[in-house]
Amino acid sequence: MVSISFASVCNSVDPPKCLVYVNATDTCHAIDCWTYNHIKGQCEQVGKEWLPGMILQGVPLTGVFGAGFANIGRWDIFVTFILVFACPIILYCLFVCCVIARDINMESENATLSSGCQSCFSCCYSIALLGMYVYGLVVFANREVEGPWKDYQGNTIMCPLI
Repeated sequence: MVSISFASVCNSVDPPKCLVYVNATDTCHAIDCWTYNHIKGQCEQVGKEWLPGMILQGVPLTGVFGAGFANIGRWDIFVTFILVFACPIILYCLFVCCVIARDINMESENATLSSGCQSCFSCCYSIALLGMYVYGLVVFANREVEGPWKDYQGNTIMCPLI
């Protein structure tokens, strides 16, 4: 957040609880995840919006990718979702190429290995995607995740979703 001088507010008889006086800058600053609204004359919580992320996480097509986490700037969780989504597909493609190459060399008509592995992969992959999707919904619905925000000095802090 930008450094704002709240001298008259900070020096009042009953200063707002969201403001703190900093001797080094000789001004009042809002504490982490809060701001002071001069028009309303009260403290307000700041942070990333909860609803857009919840909507993105609730749609199955975007929820399995972790789009709600990307929306609030939680790239660490988003990358985890992407890895769970993409890595098994890449590994499966490599495996299929190896099985096809083996089948071509052996000239056998028995495809039980490839069909069995395909069924196992499909089952495990579906369970993993469903688990990640449900995890994303639960975390967003309970507001258990925090989003990045800037404090008055420009440092990145984590604030609850609002």
